[in-house]
Amino acid sequence: MLSIYLDQNETRGIIYKIKDFITQHDARIRKSLARKIITEELIENDKIIVLRISKRMSETLKNKSRQEACEIICGEFPKQFKILSQSFVKDVKEIEKAKKKAKKRDKHTCQITGRKPANHDQFNLAVHHLYCSKKYPRLATVDVNLITIAENIHKEFHGSLGGFNKPCTLDDFIEFVHYHYPEHQPELTVKLQKAKKELGKVS
Repeated sequence: MLSIYLDQNETRGIIYKIKDFITQHDARIRKSLARKIITEELIENDKIIVLRISKRMSETLKNKSRQEACEIICGEFPKQFKILSQSFVKDVKEIEKAKKKAKKRDKHTCQITGRKPANHDQFNLAVHHLYCSKKYPRLATVDVNLITIAENIHKEFHGSLGGFNKPCTLDDFIEFVHYHYPEHQPELTVKLQKAKKELGKVS
């Protein structure tokens, strides 16, 4: 997108270029497009790879417009990365806040087994996203999308799907509960079905 814009600018006349030299409108558009590319790539890919590739291409590409595009991306990268980092930290804090509320709502009790940590029964609790936060970020802090379960069960569930980096849905969790914990709390089935109905509207 940025290189196409630069290609188009190469064919514009001298009057446009003089006007743009005064207003710097074109430079602002170039930087804006660069920030868009950086944001999209940082969210989907490794930040270091994006920067290294852009730097390498700016040094080796022979096409002037594409070389310039990569130079602009390299220039805008630090600023945009800082903005995204701040946004990420804010999101993490909001998610942790939502998890604490979910634990309190669930009375610090595993919703599958009904167990609660005590001196004679010590274990850790985890708050699980019924729809994983990575694939469904807009649901990351939604109360009904969070459920408190024992940490070992949380690990077991994600392990059954191939690890924490694999996406998961409420249906995955429902199937896991029925197959692995058939003697789960009776209220859980109702709770999960209500969650499915409510989250179906927003997921």
